[in-house]
Amino acid sequence: MSKSRKIRESALNSTLKSLEQAFEDYEKVLSQPASRVGESIKPLKLKQQAESLFKKLKSQLKELS
Repeated sequence: MSKSRKIRESALNSTLKSLEQAFEDYEKVLSQPASRVGESIKPLKLKQQAESLFKKLKSQLKELS
């Protein structure tokens, strides 16, 4: 396996771990009742972060194939 491919796979694994963590954070926030109006913004930000990471992961997968 080439060094370049190993680097791309490492980046892919890192992105995947970040994506998994973002979804875990999102689920934790959704399971808690919002006690203040400002807290309702947090799930949206976490969802946007997860979507961004998913797009990045998809792009990295295309590069590997």
